[in-house]
Amino acid sequence: MKRLFILIMICSLGSAGVTAQAPAEESELQLLVNKALQHSEALKIRQLEVEKSRIDRRRAYSAYLPKITAEASYTYMNAPIEFPDDLKMLLSKTQTLLVKETAAMATFQLPAGTQGKVDFSTPYQVTLPDGTAMQTSLGTLVQQNTKEIPPIQERDFMKANINAQMLLFSGLKVPYSLKAANHQIAARNLQSQGQEADIIREVVDVYDQLAVLAQSEQTINQTETLLNEQKRFVDKALANGLTIDLNRQKIDLAIEQLKVKRIELNTGRQLLSMKMEELTGVPSSQIMAMSPTVAPWGVLTGAESADNRPEIKALDEAILATDYKRKSENTDYLPKVMAFGKKELITESLTMLDPEWYVGVGVKWTLFDGMTARYNARQSAIDRDILSQRRSETLQMANIKLEKDRLDVTKCNQLIETAHRQKELAAGMVRLSQRQMEQGLVTMNDHLAVIADYEKASLNLIRCIADQRKATAAYLQSSGMLTPENVK
Repeated sequence: MKRLFILIMICSLGSAGVTAQAPAEESELQLLVNKALQHSEALKIRQLEVEKSRIDRRRAYSAYLPKITAEASYTYMNAPIEFPDDLKMLLSKTQTLLVKETAAMATFQLPAGTQGKVDFSTPYQVTLPDGTAMQTSLGTLVQQNTKEIPPIQERDFMKANINAQMLLFSGLKVPYSLKAANHQIAARNLQSQGQEADIIREVVDVYDQLAVLAQSEQTINQTETLLNEQKRFVDKALANGLTIDLNRQKIDLAIEQLKVKRIELNTGRQLLSMKMEELTGVPSSQIMAMSPTVAPWGVLTGAESADNRPEIKALDEAILATDYKRKSENTDYLPKVMAFGKKELITESLTMLDPEWYVGVGVKWTLFDGMTARYNARQSAIDRDILSQRRSETLQMANIKLEKDRLDVTKCNQLIETAHRQKELAAGMVRLSQRQMEQGLVTMNDHLAVIADYEKASLNLIRCIADQRKATAAYLQSSGMLTPENVK
């Protein structure tokens, strides 16, 4: 019965470290990843930067919207603006002639015998608008109906108006600016995806470390079970005088050493739970209640090139944005067309030269701007060359890292196979040592050493699986495929 129990225990140990993750555990890890992405302050800053780029795009659109302004002013001058003296005299004489012609000559009646002797003192009869008649002289009539010539602009006046302008054609500057803004938004979104991959990898790494500690604790518990079983066997042998008390004390010492390892594991779990709380916002008490396990992470098909990395795609979008920016700078030499209008709200202060309202269409064509647009376009071209060279360098380094990570995954898979064989051999040695121990062919030290070797082999397998998962996460990140959906 003892041998059967030990065989069942060893078989269960052999399958504990390589059990595939259950869907619930996989969903648990994905949940932590999603919470970390929502909790990350760095990603929130990235999203705000993307929002700033969207505002730049809306600002470019708003160039076609009309600009309406209201203006009001009060002005006091040192003197009114008047006509020149000769022009004022001309206007005054003209006014006199008009009075004589329209108001006097058409209505007066000369006294008998005075024909041909009319002057400014000659009396005549004027018919007023109400039909009454009065006697006056032409000079008096002129004086009464001649007005002072008003100034062109009074000394103090107030103005209020509404102005409107609307861009009709920007010389293609606005369309190019919109395209540049769209590519800039795409570049920042891709940069955010690259940062998301860093967060995912960190969460997976912490989760796997927690799983290593949890499964290491299971291995220690199983080792303790073997030691307790061996202790019961020694106690029976000691009672029958078949062994010495030293062997029992050696087993007690081994059990106490396991307690030290368990304390170290609990401390490590607490620290990692605090780290996970910092990453995800999930309370460490909930993290401590989890029971994560590690299982080999298969590499997805298609992860063969670094062209899919967000950093490379972001540089591609930045290059396109710079191209359109350069084209936008060159449009400064194209004509711009706009419509405009103005409406005066206070008409009393208007002069004869000021319109009450007007609308129109204008064209502005920059023929020479001191080479400003040319220099700006040249700077944009240089920026594009810099981004292009940076992309080539980044892609080259990314492909090298991708190949290195691929080799690491291959190496880790081979180490897992080796660790499996080591564990199987150690399990067989435990069975053999147990039989020989019962027959008195091996010492207690040798048997405890065999159990310790099996424990090391079990822990080594767990660490190899964790290393393989870490290498796989790095490989997927290098290929641009480390997303919450691909986390296992």
